[in-house]
Amino acid sequence: MAKKNHTINKTLICKLLTCCILLSALSIQTVFAQKDRTKKPYDYLKLIDINTPDSLTAIYYYNAALYSDNYDMQIKYLLNTLQYCPKKNHVMIASTSFKLARAYWYKSESRQALPHAINSCNIYKSLHDSLHQANAYVLMAQCYSNLKMKDSSFFFFNEAEKLFSAKYDTTGLTMVFRNAGSASLKIRLRDMAETYFNKAILLDSLAHNSMNLGLDYYYLGYINIKDSIKLAKEYLKKAINILSTNKTNDNYYNSYLNFSYNSLAQVYLAEALENGDEQLADYCYFYIKKVGNYFLDQSDFANHILLCYTYVDYLVYKKKYKEALEEMVSIKKFLGADHNSKAAEIYNSEMTSIYEKLGNYKMAFEYQAKMYESRIEYISDSSVTSIANFHAEQAVIHERLEQKRIEAEKKILWITVISLGCLILLITFFTFYIFRLLRIKRKANNTLMLKNRILATQKAEIEDQKSEIEKQKSEIEIQKNVITGQWLEVETVNKKLINSIEYARHIQGAVISSTKDVDKVFKENFVYYRPRDIVSGDFYRAVKCGRYSVMITADCTGHGIPGGFLSMLGISSLKEFMSTENDAANPGSVLDRMRTFLKTTLISEADKTVDDGMDMTVCCFDFEKMELRYAIANQTAVIVRKGTAIKLKGDTMPVGRYVREDCFQTLSIPLEHGDMVYMYSDGIQDQLGGETRGFGRKFLGKNLHNLLISFAEEDLGKQCAILHNTITTWRNGRQQVDDMTMIGIRVE
Repeated sequence: MAKKNHTINKTLICKLLTCCILLSALSIQTVFAQKDRTKKPYDYLKLIDINTPDSLTAIYYYNAALYSDNYDMQIKYLLNTLQYCPKKNHVMIASTSFKLARAYWYKSESRQALPHAINSCNIYKSLHDSLHQANAYVLMAQCYSNLKMKDSSFFFFNEAEKLFSAKYDTTGLTMVFRNAGSASLKIRLRDMAETYFNKAILLDSLAHNSMNLGLDYYYLGYINIKDSIKLAKEYLKKAINILSTNKTNDNYYNSYLNFSYNSLAQVYLAEALENGDEQLADYCYFYIKKVGNYFLDQSDFANHILLCYTYVDYLVYKKKYKEALEEMVSIKKFLGADHNSKAAEIYNSEMTSIYEKLGNYKMAFEYQAKMYESRIEYISDSSVTSIANFHAEQAVIHERLEQKRIEAEKKILWITVISLGCLILLITFFTFYIFRLLRIKRKANNTLMLKNRILATQKAEIEDQKSEIEKQKSEIEIQKNVITGQWLEVETVNKKLINSIEYARHIQGAVISSTKDVDKVFKENFVYYRPRDIVSGDFYRAVKCGRYSVMITADCTGHGIPGGFLSMLGISSLKEFMSTENDAANPGSVLDRMRTFLKTTLISEADKTVDDGMDMTVCCFDFEKMELRYAIANQTAVIVRKGTAIKLKGDTMPVGRYVREDCFQTLSIPLEHGDMVYMYSDGIQDQLGGETRGFGRKFLGKNLHNLLISFAEEDLGKQCAILHNTITTWRNGRQQVDDMTMIGIRVE
């Protein structure tokens, strides 16, 4: 009984000691959390007592690594943590191994990082901690990616994705997609990378994870630098806008912010080279200065060199070649002593380009020679090992081949004997074959003689057929002359018809208001009138009715002769319906009377109605009251006032038969001095053009509005010229698709 109590007491003592150690660890972490983060990590190591238990010493080193901003110091402290940490503390060993692997990875030492990442993964797997195991899978995949082992890399990315999906961990999934996209970029699978980053953007947007969204936009911008400057600039600016809000000052996000600055600088420089715009190059320099010495302070020499190369390219663009050479000298100290490295090859290539710009071809040739030398002699340690293994394998293979060679020689001897026998048989066969061919040739000659006799007979028949064809040819010539006479008659009729239509154009021109008539009513105006055919379905009329100055534009159904007939009908009716001051004060009622007139007029003897009509705008200017009274039937009118286009509302039904025949509205709007009033038919905005091939596309109303706003302040004659030149350029040689009419009036 006493022995049992002793065992129980011993167990309780062990549990109490464990609790004390855990409480000590928590208190130490609290102390570290309250300390100023600006202190160096080794300041905390003064707390270590060599007589303390190993577990507590490991905790001190672990926390010192957490608060260290230098990767070399982190690695040192984490290695000490593994040295002092008890073997049974699996959680701490796994966490330390993971952080140690990540520190090596940040230093681009993936070969050293990989064993620690695998160790961490195995421990988390044994602990059934799937989330930490998935994070370890991601780190392993990143290491394999850097080691150019793409199959292993994407295998572990897929494993991590399965674990995160099972836990519905969207943050983990976005991390997988982002890093898988980065790995795809390294092996130049651009489309796969873009797919991964778009998945990451979708999940980060749903999770409102703005900082990680900034990373996604950075990668998408980086992908598009060479393919689309516009997209690259858009994505990189989004990344900068998000990452610059890093309130926690996290180095990870700060690094990507500076990556974005450098990439955006490269984009602006590429755009400057493409467009020759000095201002874009200045933007490049602005973003280079934004990065400053950030990478140098972080001991990230690789990215610092990339930034320096961007600055060198900027100096070369600005033709500051001497400053570019000075910058290249500052880069050289970061390259190391290995003159055959890939970095040396890039350095020599940049120097070659600069000396070519300076015209110093001797130095350019020397650096070009160094570049090719470094390219040829550059062999990595892994390649040397592979070559050594290859030679060893070749020695074994050589011995086996020697044995096979002896056996092969015996086989060749037998093959030679068999081949000679086959050759004799072939000679015998060919001799027999030649004799047979001679016999066939003799028979063929006899057949040929018979065919010649047949051909002579056929030739005589062909001669007879030829004479028959000559006879038919003379008959065809006679028929041709008859057809030519008929064609001349048709040409005469057509000419008379054209002359009649030309005369109709003169009549229509006499009825439509002349430019002098318009100038009498409106002092400042322009008239752009371009019929598609000889006669037009568009017409306009300017008239003075009491105190009102009236301008009417109309677009009849169809164009050419049908439109011309309708326009004459409309002009003749307007002389009656728009003649008094009361008519001008009520333009809506004028349109109502016009509709009634057209409906009663366009009825045939067989009581079959004609549904043709016209779109019309009636604008009545009262310059005394500075008011515009107007009515619109299925057309558009615009007032441009101080750089803004005001679209005049109207009715969407034409003047004529329609499914809806409500009364036309009489509307009014105040006028201001300097207003430009534009009235136009739909022929301008419906004009096809733009592309050099195909049918083209319509000019569209929004483009016409923008054009009107752009030249509204110009002289009226210049406005008409700009409109004509714009439409002519837009047509690009295509035919005019409809009548085009525009009236511009400036309110004095």
